[in-house]
Amino acid sequence: GDSWFASVRNTVALKKEFGLYFVGDVKTAHQMFPRKALARTPADKGAWLKYTAKHKGVDIFALGHRKGKSRVGMLIATAGTSVKGTPLTYSFTEESSGVSRLGVGGRADKFVVSWEAPRIVNDRTLGQPCIDAHNRRRQYDYALEKRFRGKAWPTCVQMTLRGMSDVNIYLV
Repeated sequence: GDSWFASVRNTVALKKEFGLYFVGDVKTAHQMFPRKALARTPADKGAWLKYTAKHKGVDIFALGHRKGKSRVGMLIATAGTSVKGTPLTYSFTEESSGVSRLGVGGRADKFVVSWEAPRIVNDRTLGQPCIDAHNRRRQYDYALEKRFRGKAWPTCVQMTLRGMSDVNIYLV
């Protein structure tokens, strides 16, 4: 799910009220979320740390996944597993990394970096392009929030929810 919805409160409500499972990145809505504990995820790139809890009768888990030396990605979920998954990979050329040295034959050298990841991160990564495409349609193509600018919080939320609903209907 989108990080806009990734909070303990929303995750529990989705499961209790609608029977929906949820996996999402926690970025700003971290009330009741063990953010400080997950920040202590071991320093090895690819390491992860999992906490489980039951909140209002719903089993949830929080996961910290080390993406680099200083960055820890944080997930909240009501489904999935933290067993070892497929390593994540990132490929780049020296050209895209700002290094101007050219490799053999005048081409930029290509590098592939990989690191361990739990399976739930693999599953979330597979769904991310759909979420990003939906957000792009809602925020830039439809742009309801930009057309009806309001300073009142309820107006902003209503425009966002309306935009999500309209884009969902369009995509179906």
